[in-house]
Amino acid sequence: MSVAKKQLHVTGVVSEGDRWTAIFSGTPDVNGALAIGAGGEIDGWRVVSVSPSLVRLARDRETQTLVPAQAILQGIKPGY
Repeated sequence: MSVAKKQLHVTGVVSEGDRWTAIFSGTPDVNGALAIGAGGEIDGWRVVSVSPSLVRLARDRETQTLVPAQAILQGIKPGY
């Protein structure tokens, strides 16, 4: 039997002055959404960078690039 990896979901990104914050949903043990900016951590992943179209995460030697659902719905092209 294989164990499924937890999948992180970014529903959107909000601006706080000149900083962007990613809104994560579906996080275990959290009611509602969780807002995390660059330098923060979620489920053992460090948030490396946040932009309106991409959220980059790192853990050990692994990296993940997530596209916020909001960006997909609005047709924002990935990139910085």
